[in-house]
Amino acid sequence: MMISPGRLLATVTAALAVASSGASAGNSLSPGKFELYPTLENLSVYLQYRGDDNKNSKAAIHYRKAGAEEWREAHPPVRIDERKLGGRNWTGSILFLGEGTAYEVRMTVSDPDGVGGEDESRIFSGTVTTRRRPNPSRGQVIAVAPGESIQAAVDRAKPGTVVLVKKGVHYEMVRSSKSGTAEAPITIRGEPGAKIFGSDRKLAAGEGWKDEGDGIWSAQIRAVRSRIVGHDKLGRLFHFGDLGQLRSGRYRSAKTAGKDIAVEGAGWTQRGGTLHVKLPAEIDPRKGGLHVSVRDCCIEFTGARHVTVEGLELAYAGEGFGICLKFSSCSNTWAHHNYVHHGRKRHIAYLRFPGDDNLVEYNYVSDFPVAEWPWRTAKGHDCEDSAISFRSGRGNVARYNVCDNFFNGIDPASFGEGPHYSRDCDIYGNWIVNTGDDCLEPDGYGVNQRMYHNYMVDTKTMAFSIATVDTGPAYLVRNVISNYGRYILKAHNNTRGHVFYYHNSSYANPKKVADTGRLRVLNTDPKTGSGGIHGRNNVNWATAYMIRRGGRDYGPSSWDYDCYFNPLGTYRFLWLSKRAESLSAFQALGQEKHGFVADPQYVDADRGDLMPKAGSPLVNKGVVIKGINDDLPDGRPDLGAFELGVSRWDRDPRFPAAPTKEAVLGVDPSAKPAAKPTEKKPDPAVTASPAEAEEKKVDPKAAQLFRAARQAERSGMKEMAKVLYERLVKEYPDSPLAEEAKKKLE
Repeated sequence: MMISPGRLLATVTAALAVASSGASAGNSLSPGKFELYPTLENLSVYLQYRGDDNKNSKAAIHYRKAGAEEWREAHPPVRIDERKLGGRNWTGSILFLGEGTAYEVRMTVSDPDGVGGEDESRIFSGTVTTRRRPNPSRGQVIAVAPGESIQAAVDRAKPGTVVLVKKGVHYEMVRSSKSGTAEAPITIRGEPGAKIFGSDRKLAAGEGWKDEGDGIWSAQIRAVRSRIVGHDKLGRLFHFGDLGQLRSGRYRSAKTAGKDIAVEGAGWTQRGGTLHVKLPAEIDPRKGGLHVSVRDCCIEFTGARHVTVEGLELAYAGEGFGICLKFSSCSNTWAHHNYVHHGRKRHIAYLRFPGDDNLVEYNYVSDFPVAEWPWRTAKGHDCEDSAISFRSGRGNVARYNVCDNFFNGIDPASFGEGPHYSRDCDIYGNWIVNTGDDCLEPDGYGVNQRMYHNYMVDTKTMAFSIATVDTGPAYLVRNVISNYGRYILKAHNNTRGHVFYYHNSSYANPKKVADTGRLRVLNTDPKTGSGGIHGRNNVNWATAYMIRRGGRDYGPSSWDYDCYFNPLGTYRFLWLSKRAESLSAFQALGQEKHGFVADPQYVDADRGDLMPKAGSPLVNKGVVIKGINDDLPDGRPDLGAFELGVSRWDRDPRFPAAPTKEAVLGVDPSAKPAAKPTEKKPDPAVTASPAEAEEKKVDPKAAQLFRAARQAERSGMKEMAKVLYERLVKEYPDSPLAEEAKKKLE
């Protein structure tokens, strides 16, 4: 049974014995709705159920391309219990799929107390197709020159219409609730050089400014709660509390604990209808280029479906809250190839429920120089918000964007909203650079949120804020964290949901961190605690506590198969109330049985290349994780984000390796990407000739046994593989392969 992508209630092959009275099923599991929800590359699986009060049921997910013979096992699902999601569920994600591809999925559930009757196991199955990138508009073109009304053109638009914004600056706020269709979306498209600004036209042209002396200028403008002021050359100006603060360049607020903190650069303040700005001596606002927002948005869609915004520069929005590109309760939208900068709060934002299956890609988003301001001046300030925000429905995707110089990067948050917000969302392939606080903020419930293949570079505080992930599962996989200022993972506010932290690489320049000595891999709030965070195959680079898990224990957390490195030479851990001053002491607390301490030997960490060198201690030291790394050419995962000898994991080869604004906005998403070469990672122990094996002290017969065991394992003959591994351990105990075989047998 084939059902269109986007939303699916999959067919269930077994009859669902669900009591209509709604009475508790006790210890037996009474299944309900089985659901598959696809995005472009991933897929969420849900099985609602009642009963299983003793929590002894088990579940597994398998999938294959429609029509293929071999089934693959996905990452193990987890139990969640959320009233707004129908109560109890077995749920999980299938990652790294192909776009626009049909997949068959089955979930096997077993319970000694019975599943829907007397049977101890049932299989629930369905077929679903992953989404594709939306279709481009090919209908009527309505061109709008500067000085003409974009709003009037949008009001005339029908499905398939392209509103073509011509080169030049358009001072306007465009609002619409019109919808296109999947085959014929409505598009607002910018020619190269097309700009929509929310600023005042006359002030931007240099009119109305008065020189007050000492670099202070004033202008008359209507009084509002707040706004944004920015300059073409200086970026965003800091908002001071009053004229005295502006003149002194020192800011004070509740967040600064009553202290005056110096803020370098230009600034502004407003009292009543008088705006004051402070500028460097070489900047004269009468020559133009100083923008004062008088509109709350550049473009806002409400309740719309199948609309596209592309190729525009959107900036200086914020008379009130302030969002440059805003979608409220919108679905199936596509925002791509836009340069979005200097909104008062958010820049590209999806708000309100529902708002499903939206795609944000190839945008360059900037709020320079917010990340340069002291943290205590920006926290609680009107600049404290995000580049891209998903606070709406399901299936939203942000990929291949650059977020540069923000307080926060991307937030698929549901904090204070509910578990039905921002679930089944994907954040991948993004560069998040120069942040003042959090790079990625899956704060809230985090139900089937997937964050992978992201570069997070030069953050003052942390890479991930999971404060809180109440439910999960959230997947943080193969990300790069380079030059972070405080934590890699912040787990505060009773984080208790399922978080899987796999294959992430971290680094901090020793010259930058030697004076601080405070970098931590995991930090939890000592007043609240955490639970459910599981780390595997990571490279954890820190200078203070490697892991600091304080407070209350909200559930099982575990760390293993990780590499730790501190350039300062100390290794400290806190696990609940127990301190460990070495990795071995941490292992004595039941964690990191296979973990180790070593310099990861990156190729060129200072330049951001965290690929392991040949001979790195990371090579072949990982554990195989179903649905994450079980498809490697040699079957032996390395630690960290990259595999030695295998091409980097950029899923879209068109995305630039070191993205500039011009490079990102110049990517053609319709062009077929060139195939990226992949190489099998060399496995000397298995591929060695007899002479090479002798030289490496690997018996050729041991290598032959290992190869046969691996082949049996890949073919699904687990018992045969076990026999061969046991034989290898017994007959060749001194072989390096014996250690590998022992790991397989654990």
